[in-house]
Amino acid sequence: MLTAEKSVPYPYHQEAVVPKLHFAMQEGFNRDSVRLKLQDREVYSKSNLTTRTQIGLADSIDVETQSGSQVLEIEIATRGKSLAIPIKVEDSTYIAISITPDGQVSHRISGEPFGYL
Repeated sequence: MLTAEKSVPYPYHQEAVVPKLHFAMQEGFNRDSVRLKLQDREVYSKSNLTTRTQIGLADSIDVETQSGSQVLEIEIATRGKSLAIPIKVEDSTYIAISITPDGQVSHRISGEPFGYL
C-alpha cells in the first residue's frame, strides 16, 4: 500500500508578527482635542472628543509599530496638558489614557485588552 507524504515547505516560513499599540481614550474627556505622537510621528488627532459615560470610553485606535522602546507623547490641547511616556512595545500593548477629575492626564499600560460593557 502506498502512502502519501505531506510536503513541508522548506525552509519553514512563519509570517512576521507586526506589533500593535491599542490606544483607548477613556475617562474624563469633554469636547477635548487630543493628539498622540509616537517617536515624533503623529498617529492620532481628534477634536471634540467626549467620554461616553455608560462605558467609560471616548475613542480607540490601533496602530502598527516596531518592537522596542519608544516615546509616546500625549497632548490635550484644550486643557493645555501634555505628557511624554516611555513605552516598551512587544506583540500587543494596550494603553489607556484618561483625564483625572483634577484635570491631569493619566495613563495605564497593559499586555491585556481593556474591557467595556
